[in-house]
Amino acid sequence: MAQKEFIMLRTIDNARFWDRVAHKYAKARIRDTAGYERTLERCRSLFKASDTVLEIGCGTGTTALQLAPSVARMVGSDVSNAMVAIAREKCIALGCPNAEFSVATAELGPGLEGSYDAVLAFNLLHLIAGVSYFKAGIPAEIRVESTELDSVTAEFLYALYLHGLGE
Repeated sequence: MAQKEFIMLRTIDNARFWDRVAHKYAKARIRDTAGYERTLERCRSLFKASDTVLEIGCGTGTTALQLAPSVARMVGSDVSNAMVAIAREKCIALGCPNAEFSVATAELGPGLEGSYDAVLAFNLLHLIAGVSYFKAGIPAEIRVESTELDSVTAEFLYALYLHGLGE
């Protein structure tokens, strides 16, 4: 089986799995709320009010909806129809007009084209069929303009981007 066919089958399997567990997942509590809040605050500190942000693998939209008030536009995507349906329901219930949700794969499927000031992928990389698959869908160049990186972090990110996680 070719790599591309394997990835497509894996994506379909993942979508089916998440469709089955979506409602249970939506009811689950965040285990480390203090850590989650720190992550949200860190993100907010890096965003500008004019930013357009994409979250790949948004699940039921919890994080996207928490961060949406900090940006001009928040776009969430997930492979699961059921997860995205729940995210859309939450969005309507919260009255969050600058958030939108789409069913799409990590390759940035239909409706997700365009420019983003930030791309988030919380709790996602371990679910993707190889980091090379993820890298196939992201830009050839990633610029970090909102903050300076120290040389150790910059070197690590450069190596990670070029060589992946050794898959």
